Amino acid sequence: MVEFKERVFPSFTLIGFGLLITAVLSVAAAYAINFTTGFVLAVFFSAVTIASFFRLGHSIKLDDNLSVGKYSLALSCIGDASAFSGSEALEVYRKELKTTDLYLSVPGVTNFVRIKLDDNRDPYQVWFIASRKPELLARKLKN
Repeated sequence: MVEFKERVFPSFTLIGFGLLITAVLSVAAAYAINFTTGFVLAVFFSAVTIASFFRLGHSIKLDDNLSVGKYSLALSCIGDASAFSGSEALEVYRKELKTTDLYLSVPGVTNFVRIKLDDNRDPYQVWFIASRKPELLARKLKN
């Protein structure tokens, strides 16, 4: 039974900014070459921009295991799970994140869940998972 499921995409502000840059470059191409070429480039690069941003996201699924993108973790290995958001999340990033931690981020999403592992065999002892619903995910992990 799936207890939690979320698909985390980059912020719409970043996607909009990427599309704005694409539009400006397409208009420049239309002006420099011709209108048809500029329109074709605009459609093509807009699709590439949107696809690229959505590919940067990840899915989180909690059932018998915790799956985040291509990573999976048995529930028995999960120790403490804490949710962070806003300025508190940025402060925790700066102070606690080490190169030996697994950092599953999504551009424009600063909320996350920090999971400390009880498994010494795992190469990562702490997982940082970007989520738009960190409190709910942390609560489900504690149950």
